[in-house]
Amino acid sequence: MNFFGITWHSLSFALGFVLAWQGAEWVAKKLQAPFERILPLFGLAFIASLLGARALFVVMYPETWSTVFEALSFWQGGLVSYGGLVVGAAVILGGIAREKKDYRPALLQAALTGLLAAWGLGRIGNYLTGDVIGVVPVALLETAVCWVLAAYLIWQAWRERALTYWQIWAVAGCWFLGRVVIDLYRTYDTTVPATTAAGVVALLCFSSSFYLWISRKKS
Repeated sequence: MNFFGITWHSLSFALGFVLAWQGAEWVAKKLQAPFERILPLFGLAFIASLLGARALFVVMYPETWSTVFEALSFWQGGLVSYGGLVVGAAVILGGIAREKKDYRPALLQAALTGLLAAWGLGRIGNYLTGDVIGVVPVALLETAVCWVLAAYLIWQAWRERALTYWQIWAVAGCWFLGRVVIDLYRTYDTTVPATTAAGVVALLCFSSSFYLWISRKKS
């Protein structure tokens, strides 16, 4: 699809933001967390993640643009998801860190739910665009991983149960571990660095989860 220069990837990015917003709001309300206090962050995170995703694409693929206008034309596609993930997550985490300590786990659970739901939708856009290649439909496999984890977080919220920090880090670790496994079936040039990055993040998430779990047991 390329109506008015808008690609599936760009459209899924925008729809993913709406899905993240709605999913995070529902989870936060079920857990009685003040989502309205971080709501402005979602608009800022959307803009920041869009700029981050485009900036990383411009750096990684300089041959695709020759003018400043072409470098800024994100609506024509050309977004590297990791750039958006890092920048957008930094904005959200920074905002949550300023909230009261009692609300932080619930808000983190809400934000992670929204992120997983949105990332899964974004991978459908990748699949339709054909820019994630593998011996199996790897983009859809990643969608499945994200949505299964998001469903688990939603189920916990439906039970009105806020996860602890170690559980939240464990869920994040499962996401990136899934990325490592799925990357084994990719067939493009950036597979090795992408897999390495996902593996490092997964290790950090699980290490943090284990440390927090041990600390909680000792206390």
